[in-house]
Amino acid sequence: MLNLHVNDPDVILSNIKLEFAHLKPLEIDGVNIYSDSMCMTARKSNTETIIRIQLETSTKEEFHEILDKIKAIIG
Repeated sequence: MLNLHVNDPDVILSNIKLEFAHLKPLEIDGVNIYSDSMCMTARKSNTETIIRIQLETSTKEEFHEILDKIKAIIG
């Protein structure tokens, strides 16, 4: 689980949803994204400006690729 401090969690979640729109994200308690080789949940904290991300992938390479996309979104 990653806890990422951000300025505007709502904007970040929206941008994550857009980045992975091709996987048809679900909006249940945050943004949930699934594919054959990964699953990710991104949700904001109700008490802090933090986004919590849980990410599981089939390969270490895919994990780092997705993590790099998240880092780019956050800036």
